Amino acid sequence: MPPVPGEPQLMAHGYTNRTVRTGAIVTKDYQGPDAAIRCATEAAALAGLAGQVPVPRVLYCQQTWLVTACSLLRDLRGAATLAGSTSGDHGQMRGTA
Repeated sequence: MPPVPGEPQLMAHGYTNRTVRTGAIVTKDYQGPDAAIRCATEAAALAGLAGQVPVPRVLYCQQTWLVTACSLLRDLRGAATLAGSTSGDHGQMRGTA
């Protein structure tokens, strides 16, 4: 069953952080050794890639907390760009049946 928009959902595979998604908002609480450094590194990477490739927008970053937001439409357009398409076909192959 898909998550209800606005209902927090614990995300799997957060081995060194606790990751929760609420709609388009993802909150990470980094844990363990070097948590603050890992958090700052991810926030810096996302900020540096913004506008170049489709990455979540950083809303908040402090100590071991990182909050990001995704836009499905923006991410689909970014995926099309990465696939070499700018015509709005969202990366679908041309000339194939």
